[in-house]
Amino acid sequence: MSTPAVFGVGGKPAGVSSAPSRPYRIHPDAAGSQMTKVELDRRLDSSKSTLAERCWAVAGYANLLQDRPTASVCNSAFLKLADVFEKTPDNMLRAAVVTVMEQCRPAMLRVFSSHILVQKVHSVLEKSIDPQARALALRALAGMAALLVHNQRVHADVRNALRSPNPSEHAACVLCVLELAAVSPDFAAGSLPLLARQVTALETPPGMREVLISALAHMHRVPPTATLQAREVLLQTQRRFPQARVVAACVRALSLLALRSRVHFDSQLVFLLETMEEDCRPLVRQVIARHFHLNRQMYLCVPLPSKVHSGVAWPTRILVKSWKHSLPLHACMRGCIHKSPAA
Repeated sequence: MSTPAVFGVGGKPAGVSSAPSRPYRIHPDAAGSQMTKVELDRRLDSSKSTLAERCWAVAGYANLLQDRPTASVCNSAFLKLADVFEKTPDNMLRAAVVTVMEQCRPAMLRVFSSHILVQKVHSVLEKSIDPQARALALRALAGMAALLVHNQRVHADVRNALRSPNPSEHAACVLCVLELAAVSPDFAAGSLPLLARQVTALETPPGMREVLISALAHMHRVPPTATLQAREVLLQTQRRFPQARVVAACVRALSLLALRSRVHFDSQLVFLLETMEEDCRPLVRQVIARHFHLNRQMYLCVPLPSKVHSGVAWPTRILVKSWKHSLPLHACMRGCIHKSPAA
């Protein structure tokens, strides 16, 4: 069964024509919010409710969470959504629940029964044999990554899902890997060997390779040996796959990794300057120039290597000029040399 398109907050479900004409009205006071939640629960639990009415009720939870994001409302609403996600056999309703969870992600941090929330969503990933349902479960887990920092059981299942041959499940798993690697050093360190194999595999699609490369930029909070291993994987990928988008993704990930971990910071500066001079493709030069521009204050504190030129004070100016005018790097440096105070 293919996953249907989902809807926005308070919007009409895609492909459904019998949805109510108006969203549920959210009362401003606490008692009114409770009445609204009771009505939404009744719509979801009623056997007479159509799929359109149940999807519309799920959208009403998004309005409720945005208007009354108190701890009690967030806890009861998210647990109800997770219960619906676990028990429903319909992927369209699951997709509606995932959409609400993604749109109300900040309110999820106020759930005080987060272990129950994670358990209900994780059970779909564990027990379901439907790849679309598993893909939706992975999307939901990606939205609650902040609640999974130390959940080793979920970490292991996400890594196993990364080997899935189903494209939808694999794409959702890559999204979950990105979110978890950004917040969990344990997950990042444990996923490095698997990410390295998939990044360098010939059968990995180019678009998916770019996303996996960006996950390696989060290896700055792992042990130094793992950070060095991630850097070697990125350098190997940059040499092995010369496509402009892949090289640009590797350059971006290497730069972020060097800035965050401060490992091989000087070597990264030389690498960027040499890549700027050797690779004349506009996309690659644009990525390097933008990186220098956003982090110019940090790079100005690093002395330029003598093999480049000791008199250059602004790498950003050199790189931007080189990229805009398609000139060699050494030709742009001639106009940026300044005299030292001693002279």
